Amino acid sequence: MSNPSTARRLTLEAVVIIASILTAFAIDTWWEGRQEDRRQEALLRAIASDVRGMQDEGARVRASWVQALDATEKVLAAGESRLTSADAPRVDSILRDLVLTPTFDAPTGALDALLRSDLGEVRGSTIVESITRLRAHLANLEREQQYLDTVAIEGWHYLATLGIDLPSLGLSWNTGRPNPVEQELSPGWSQIGDPTLRASVYTEWIYLTNCLGILDSIEAELGALEAELAAQLDS
Repeated sequence: MSNPSTARRLTLEAVVIIASILTAFAIDTWWEGRQEDRRQEALLRAIASDVRGMQDEGARVRASWVQALDATEKVLAAGESRLTSADAPRVDSILRDLVLTPTFDAPTGALDALLRSDLGEVRGSTIVESITRLRAHLANLEREQQYLDTVAIEGWHYLATLGIDLPSLGLSWNTGRPNPVEQELSPGWSQIGDPTLRASVYTEWIYLTNCLGILDSIEAELGALEAELAAQLDS
C-alpha cells in the first residue's frame, strides 16, 4: 500500500502529463489556425489582384467597344445620306473603328481557386456569393463576345467583297490591328448604304450594346467585391 507522499507524487505527475497533452493540442490548434489565416490572406490578396486586373481590362475594352458602337451608329446614319469621294477619309475612319472589337480577357485563377477551396471562414462569407455572381456575368459576356466576334469576322469578309479590305483601312488581315503600312482610301464611301452591310452593322450594334450592358454589371460587382475584400483583409 503506497504512502500519502507517493500518492501525491503520482497524482502530480498525472496532472503534469495531462496538462502537457492539452498544451500540445492547444499549440497544434493555434498553429493550424495561423496557417489557415495565412492561406486565407494569401488567397484574398490574389483575388484582389484579379479584381484590379479585371477592372483594368474592362477599361481597355470599354473604350474600344464604345468607339465601335459609335461607329455602327454613324454607318447606319451615313447610309441615309448622299456621300461623295470627299467623304472617303471620314468613312474609312468609321469603318476602321467598326472592326476593332477587342475581347475581354478576365484573370480568374484566384477566383476559381476560392470556389474550390476548403477555407471555411472565407467560404461562409459574402465574398463567395459575389464571386459566383461575377462568374455568371463573365459567362454571359463570353457568350455575347463569341456572337460579336462572329459578326465582326463576317463583316470583315463582306467588306472585302465590296472592295474594302482591311489593309486599305490601315489594318492587318492577320490581327485586325493597326498596320504601319501606308494605307489608301477605300471605296467605302460609295458602299456604305449596301443593305447587307447595314444589316451586319445593325447586328453588331445589338451585340456591342449587350456586351457593354454586361460589362456594367461586371464592373458593379467588381466594385462591391473590392470593398468586401478590403474589409476582410483589414479585419
